Amino acid sequence: MSDEQNKKQRSHQKKMEKLKENIDASIESASLERGVCILLTGNGKGKTSSAFGMVMRALGYGHKVAVVQNKSKAHQARDLKQSQHHDESLKD
Repeated sequence: MSDEQNKKQRSHQKKMEKLKENIDASIESASLERGVCILLTGNGKGKTSSAFGMVMRALGYGHKVAVVQNKSKAHQARDLKQSQHHDESLKD
């Protein structure tokens, strides 16, 4: 490396160290614990799998977790039909 590249690299490294010190100080001084709310939307598959993957990771780290799922009437009817197909005792 040339002297100029070394100088740029050292300058960049000093800036990043200072930035890290500022971030670490902010984290250390934080006194308010906040939660996170994640909303997964859209067409297609994978939202539920993704959500429960995040739930399992959070539980693994010892965090408190809640899951709320909003299902449309069409999905509820489909799920009931599937469950009745698999278990005749659910029919009314």
